[in-house]
Amino acid sequence: MRRNSEDGSFEVRRARLDEVGRLAEIESRSSARPWSRRLLEAELRNRHSTVLIADLEGFELAGFLVYWTVVDELHLLNLAVDLDFRRLGAATVLLDAMLSDGGSRKARSVLLEVRQDNLAAKSLYLSYGFRPVGIRPRYYPAEGKDAISMELSL
Repeated sequence: MRRNSEDGSFEVRRARLDEVGRLAEIESRSSARPWSRRLLEAELRNRHSTVLIADLEGFELAGFLVYWTVVDELHLLNLAVDLDFRRLGAATVLLDAMLSDGGSRKARSVLLEVRQDNLAAKSLYLSYGFRPVGIRPRYYPAEGKDAISMELSL
């Protein structure tokens, strides 16, 4: 699936198991407490999980998104964009692809948790219409940070 952003054209597709090393590299550069390679591999094998990647035309894999489909609900578990490719629209095209897939699966809502101090991510989710529905105290124990639970009705 090809999607355009303001700064380029992205190819959004499902991740392959042989790409787990690059996913782990992006994750380690994007998070204070990154998912392990083993966890990423498990998500690629999980039948409830979808792992999408965004390739910026002419470049390598720019970012990825992991979500679960459970009955009529999507749960966004992880969204990471390589530091070198931020602000080019990768997160937007990945979210768009997830929402499009959710619509085709008749999903009724999307849930996520975002670190309370992650202003860029909160801003992105709010721009999509996600609304805060609760606080999860110390959800990120390594940093001692709370998470905001957010929901989007589809």
